[in-house]
Amino acid sequence: MPVPEKKEPKLVQEQVFFSWQAYLRPFEKKSKEFYLNSGAVLAVISLIIFIAEGWVPVVLLIALSFLYFILHNVEPEKVEYKITNFGVRIKDNIIPWENIISFWIEEEKDYNKLILGTNFIPGKMELVTEKKDKEKIESVLKNYVVKQPIPPSSLEKLAGWFSTKMQNR
Repeated sequence: MPVPEKKEPKLVQEQVFFSWQAYLRPFEKKSKEFYLNSGAVLAVISLIIFIAEGWVPVVLLIALSFLYFILHNVEPEKVEYKITNFGVRIKDNIIPWENIISFWIEEEKDYNKLILGTNFIPGKMELVTEKKDKEKIESVLKNYVVKQPIPPSSLEKLAGWFSTKMQNR
């Protein structure tokens, strides 16, 4: 009886449909006036919290303010994003198509945000893109996932409201 031949699995070559370079996160440097005003508000709030609760919440407030300061003064790394036949590649990591539920693009002041709805935590990934690349990115992604925004959670709505209040200062 003849032995059946073992078939080697075909290796599929990764094809890049579109790529761009951008920051890992949105970056906008704040003015000195913004930090002086924020520092004054922080000092008043810290004094009130210190009188009411003690020093522990004040330390937490100062730590969060320091984190905010660092994130807005340290320029993030520029990385290459790629949309391939395997998924979306960010630097050396790939998000396979089976983990991406939907996508949509939000326009910001100086850039666009490509938002990928995912089936893993945190549920969304935001990628920075240039405004000129919007149509090309949409045309490629429509072949793999549906263009449909996921409604923001209550926490995201609260963070968005707070962010707009801070930007208007």
